Amino acid sequence: SLSRGGAVWDLATGAQRWAPEPNSENCADRGYGGGKALVAIRGCGDYSSPQLTVQPLNPVTGKAVSSYALPRGVQYAHIVSTDPLVVAAEVGSGAGAGSGVSDYFSIDAKTGKLRSRIAADANKYGGKCDSTNVEGCRYMVVGNDRLYLPTEEHDGGGDTGRVNEILSFDLATGKQTSDKADSGTRYAIYPLRMDGGNLVAYKRPPYDKGGQVVSIDGGTFKQTVLLENPSDKSVRDVETSFSLDGAELRFQNGRLYIADTILSAESSYSGDEKRYLVAGFTTG
Repeated sequence: SLSRGGAVWDLATGAQRWAPEPNSENCADRGYGGGKALVAIRGCGDYSSPQLTVQPLNPVTGKAVSSYALPRGVQYAHIVSTDPLVVAAEVGSGAGAGSGVSDYFSIDAKTGKLRSRIAADANKYGGKCDSTNVEGCRYMVVGNDRLYLPTEEHDGGGDTGRVNEILSFDLATGKQTSDKADSGTRYAIYPLRMDGGNLVAYKRPPYDKGGQVVSIDGGTFKQTVLLENPSDKSVRDVETSFSLDGAELRFQNGRLYIADTILSAESSYSGDEKRYLVAGFTTG
């Protein structure tokens, strides 16, 4: 029998709460999602063709509260939210453009039953999950019992240039709602997190403007600007030096932080171009 997976210690006492148990099915926890609840992605069987299950856990005992089996052959799954429970996965080769996601699974954590399954065409919807990470998906947010996703950028027609939108799906039914937040001319908009019942989003700017952070009303979907960066070239050069595909963004207390997630050696092609690991922007 094998004993692989995760173990948990109590931070107050240092005592071990639970550890992997030997089993003959070659099962092990692949990773965990935290926050309001603790959820494991557990894999059993052959690594090249595993059976992955989603298991909300009792954080004290490590015992599964419920279990939902993902479609056979899904190799990697990603926890978007633990409460309500939403998991993203690539089923078959359905993620197409490399988003890492073809489907979202809305699951009842208490019973382990599927509430809804949302198919996400990677040619239409944005968001990104790194293939092997259980947590850390970017630009997909859960709140108000809805899943908020950005669309891929597309031609807006006329002089609007490339634009995109944020849309939402009802987690109970899996159907798209009437919510729609437009990026605006030559901007691109990406959801970051919830703020109560409102959605906080970042708007990547065109070449001659500064970026924005907006609050989107959860009921009306009306946008309110919380922060707008200066359009000065010195500021624009810093902000636009980050690639959103590989950046981490946080907005808190009126400050926007952008950080690169990958370090690389300086290239001869860089010339005098400045490169930044992290940058902060503020309203004051």
